[in-house]
Amino acid sequence: EDALFLIASEYVRTFGTFHRDKPFYGFAFDCNADNAQVFVCANTREALSEEARRYKTQSAEQYDHDTIDDIEEQLRWGLGNWEFQAFTTEGFSDAWNPIEAILVEAIPWGDEDRRGIEDFRTHFMETACRCMMRLESEGVLNALCTTDDFKTFVADHDETVKRSWSRYESIRSRDIRA
Repeated sequence: EDALFLIASEYVRTFGTFHRDKPFYGFAFDCNADNAQVFVCANTREALSEEARRYKTQSAEQYDHDTIDDIEEQLRWGLGNWEFQAFTTEGFSDAWNPIEAILVEAIPWGDEDRRGIEDFRTHFMETACRCMMRLESEGVLNALCTTDDFKTFVADHDETVKRSWSRYESIRSRDIRA
């Protein structure tokens, strides 16, 4: 957790400096727990609106009855559609790769009942969530220009947005009570 926090902090501060003029509504970790991967993402309302208009135009039949606002709500936390999806990939990955390699080695892939694999995934995602909360509580995200409704988010690659929010809010509530 400390390593992820330090690496993410460095890149958030750098990113914030380069994008001072962009007000972000969301900042997220897009994770792949099976590979101990973390990708840092950020999005603006402007980019969300552009993406929704693109969906409406390119998939007119599918979105015929949806307004742009409806489509924006559907896309709001779909991290793969964000303007800055995995924006720190090269530099962040250079710093994270050695830790990622150690973590991947620790995954008990030979575990017949898969309990060890599920435990790893659970702990990895909880760690990513706690790290994101630290970025908030320690003021690191103040390096970003943000909207009034700015939120952070943490998701695993193969789960629904609803499941991701549920875990994130559960960990936030648990940590507040602790």
